[in-house]
Amino acid sequence: MRGLFSDTVQIWLRASRLALRQPVWVLSNLLEPVVWLFLFGQMYGSLARLPGFPTASYLEYFAPGVVTMTALFGSAWSGLGLITDIQRGTLDRLLATPAHRLALILGRVLHTGLTVAVQCLIILLVAGLMGAPTATGAPGALGVAFVAGLFGTGLSALSHALAVLVPREDPLAALVNFLSLPVIFVSTAMVPANFLPPWMQAVVRYNPVDWAVEAVRTLMLDGWVWNVLARDVLLLALLTALFNLAAVCAFNTRTR
Repeated sequence: MRGLFSDTVQIWLRASRLALRQPVWVLSNLLEPVVWLFLFGQMYGSLARLPGFPTASYLEYFAPGVVTMTALFGSAWSGLGLITDIQRGTLDRLLATPAHRLALILGRVLHTGLTVAVQCLIILLVAGLMGAPTATGAPGALGVAFVAGLFGTGLSALSHALAVLVPREDPLAALVNFLSLPVIFVSTAMVPANFLPPWMQAVVRYNPVDWAVEAVRTLMLDGWVWNVLARDVLLLALLTALFNLAAVCAFNTRTR
């Protein structure tokens, strides 16, 4: 177990160093959510004046959605790094070392989860400066980062499982594009559930994106509503465990 932990840390450090060597990628992942906050906040600001809208401003409502979207898009593409290592032969060289095989996947997934958590903390700071503060203060912000990191870890594991099964960039990119936008739109990330068609309202409750949005929005707007937070975090934790198991099984099958 100690070897698995230390090897996971080493793979995480390697992934972190590779990310820091591409500052344009890091900056774009931070600037894009800020653009979403500004553009959508302006574009759909009049929605807050409609009867039944839950917040006084659209920015307050949309900011938790941006946090969740940051976690989604920041982790869904993470499997591309594994594909690059497979194609360059880097993975085969890592497999020839004494490193624990599980660490080769878990270290990458951990890197994505922690990166997403830091990104979301920065987005919270920007949202607060724009007029959408976190009601639960600094502890709540850490809670939001935990939820985003947990959600990102699960999606990163799924992305890595797909990367192992479909070890080419084009099919993986097509799958990510096909899945990402529908799950965002069929959630309360951008509009309240009562503004959605009845069939979407039925689907929303089973959408993992909405579990993350609801937990983040509760912390940002409503406070420590423990029954809501416990339910959503538990569902996200179960989903993350399932996706990590899928990633490990797919990786073990490929490297046998």
